[in-house]
Amino acid sequence: MSCWYLSLEEVLQNGQEELDLFEEFLDLWIEYLDSQQGRHTDQLIQEAQSLMNNEEKELENARKYADRYPALYEQYLKNSYKTGEDERHEYRETFRMVVYFYEERAEIILALLISGK
Repeated sequence: MSCWYLSLEEVLQNGQEELDLFEEFLDLWIEYLDSQQGRHTDQLIQEAQSLMNNEEKELENARKYADRYPALYEQYLKNSYKTGEDERHEYRETFRMVVYFYEERAEIILALLISGK
């Protein structure tokens, strides 16, 4: 059995004590995971993001890692859906970021197809 099946939440539930400075730990954990190139890092980053209790930090991370983990934006939006004008502006910004991400990837794929590589 691979250790990739173990979640951070399971580790925390089996611990003897609560972690001090848990939010700071999550920030460092996400940064560490981002530096890794494993195929399961996106799931672990999403899990860490889901354990945060700071909506502003979740949005900051969604923006920071949008190019590599666009699912963080979706996760943020699902967890913080609101209907005010400020939130609609935020959603429009998010949509532009996601569209940009996919347009950029599509251009790369098209260039590869044209070049025959």
